[in-house]
Amino acid sequence: MSEKVIGIYTIKGVNGKSAVKVKHLETFVMKEDDKVRDSLVDSFFIMQERQIYVEVFACNITSEYLMSSKKQPVYSFVVYYYKQLLKVELFRIYLNFELTEDIKSEEELLNNDINGKFITEIMIEGKTKTLDKNIDVFEGDENIIKTFKSFLKTKAMKSMLIKLADDTDSKREKYYGLDYSNAKPPEITFSLRKDKKDL
Repeated sequence: MSEKVIGIYTIKGVNGKSAVKVKHLETFVMKEDDKVRDSLVDSFFIMQERQIYVEVFACNITSEYLMSSKKQPVYSFVVYYYKQLLKVELFRIYLNFELTEDIKSEEELLNNDINGKFITEIMIEGKTKTLDKNIDVFEGDENIIKTFKSFLKTKAMKSMLIKLADDTDSKREKYYGLDYSNAKPPEITFSLRKDKKDL
């Protein structure tokens, strides 16, 4: 099994600017089947009565990806539907940052503020679409999460979530014929940062 030394990085927004800093997290020996995991930073219900909730991740990337793409992920908001022993990912929303500068080396990325623009994308069933939701400047991690939390709780988003959850139920019944109506689901426990307030 092949191994290689990989650097792991995260993208941090610069407050008050349309810019980011690249932060080195660690370096380790990566095996062929290893995966880089993102860092869970928050979680919250969108519709508790329907057991639809979100996990917020700060995205972690490898040194190889860092140098191969001008579009880098900053945050991902993963929307789950949980019902009767079944946990399903409905969709993901990404806050990405697209570099507008010509970066030629890893040192340039690490030692400077990098200018560009923030882009919001939604991914459903492997298909990605850019959303018309502009983040002109970075206003801090908590404010960014608060902005997306408000967006996910809008009437239009809730309507879409209900439809996706209903479609999930229909598909499950059609393909598996499972009836968990009398099953008692286990309690859901979220891991929240102690300093993170409910926004």
